[in-house]
Amino acid sequence: WQKLTPNVYCYEYDPISWTGGLPCPTFLDMARSLKTLLLDMGVKGSYSDAGVLPAAWAGTSLNRYIPLRMKVDPSQKPEQVLRETCQVFFGPAAVPMEQHYLEMAKVTDTTHPGRGSIGIGTTYYHELFNPTQIARARAALDRGVKAARGQSPYQQRVAMVDLSQQYLEAYLGGVWAAQKKSYDQAVASFDRMDR
Repeated sequence: WQKLTPNVYCYEYDPISWTGGLPCPTFLDMARSLKTLLLDMGVKGSYSDAGVLPAAWAGTSLNRYIPLRMKVDPSQKPEQVLRETCQVFFGPAAVPMEQHYLEMAKVTDTTHPGRGSIGIGTTYYHELFNPTQIARARAALDRGVKAARGQSPYQQRVAMVDLSQQYLEAYLGGVWAAQKKSYDQAVASFDRMDR
């Protein structure tokens, strides 16, 4: 395409639109992709359909912010952008919050025995995660909650992410319980998610 025109732009179909406000921790992969497209391949720019969604969703705010930072300077390292973002946004809780986000970003590293990929849509959303990953992300987030306690505005910002993580944990708990045929546990998890 670049032999035909110097003005190549990309359009991304972002999965955020089908997560229902649940976290979609693909921000590092999106940043790496933009680095390759903009810096290595010479693509002029890109647009994501995630741009029409609310920027304030705690579970997906990094999906909008980090790619914007990469578009300003695609030579940056995505992990460094994440670190700087956590330092500014979470202050005293920066280190555990970065650990939380790094753990959550492992969704694209998740292996699925016997399958080369997972499906798209809410039907398969739960397959992005595994209980060990969620437990590690929770432990880091709990450290972040503790580090930010009593320090405004950081406490409120960490609390926002914590609510998003609780929403995810309740949703996953419900799906995983239903898969194990634990009806009462599934109902309790989905009720917690609704609350």
